[in-house]
Amino acid sequence: MTNIPQFVVIHDLARNTYKHPVVHYVFEDEAIPNNIPRESCILVDLNDSATEVAKAHSLDPTFQITNCRLDASSNTEANGLAGAGDDTELVNLVIDGVSAHV
Repeated sequence: MTNIPQFVVIHDLARNTYKHPVVHYVFEDEAIPNNIPRESCILVDLNDSATEVAKAHSLDPTFQITNCRLDASSNTEANGLAGAGDDTELVNLVIDGVSAHV
């Protein structure tokens, strides 16, 4: 895996819910844009080869990350079309965490 994740899934273990958030990639030499509320951000750093999560940090005071990982799946697995001939590898960022009940 050497791709930036195409899909992001947040799994809230406290409520057993899944979210597919809006993703904004900010690279090392960029600042977080002013129009994005910082308290709703989860910062994820990948290693140099983009094969593992180096660190992850939630700026949301009501959500604590418990695990963050990259998972690979093939395009045929994602579409449920086994044997369709297109085995493009997709990289998924999966963030597990616990939300506070506010």
